[in-house]
Amino acid sequence: MAESVHHIQRVDHIEMLVRDVEETLVFYTDVLGFERQRHTIAERPDGSRSEQATITLDDFMVEVIQASPEAVAKEIDQRGVGVQRFALRVDDMDAAAKRLKAQGVRFAQEPRPGSTFKGKRAEIIDPNGMSIELREWRDDDYRNGDWQPVNPGVRLVS
Repeated sequence: MAESVHHIQRVDHIEMLVRDVEETLVFYTDVLGFERQRHTIAERPDGSRSEQATITLDDFMVEVIQASPEAVAKEIDQRGVGVQRFALRVDDMDAAAKRLKAQGVRFAQEPRPGSTFKGKRAEIIDPNGMSIELREWRDDDYRNGDWQPVNPGVRLVS
């Protein structure tokens, strides 16, 4: 068996390639409540530019990176292998959905009961077309050792 890698402390950040850095920053800070940290533009010797910014929500950091013109022209496909989306926890799904809708946020999936847990789940779309899950946990979040699925069609494996 492989030896554990004990020097890894936690997840540090995710990187997100975006169509427009400023539009993305406005959405994540003004609408979702992230805080702006750094925003840089690097001029490279070959004449190209690299623009990136960091935003945080508590101890969770997202690095927002301007995508190349070729990448901007492509549609996002979140059904392939790889990270599909990230999720943000909300205290009250109904209140969060109402506030987000009032700000013009588009929902890919309206709030509904979780399929295996007692809370609610929804998905919103960011300015780049990326889906973000919203999750309201009740008393059965992932740290609850007594958790059992609420859906009888779901079996707990471990």
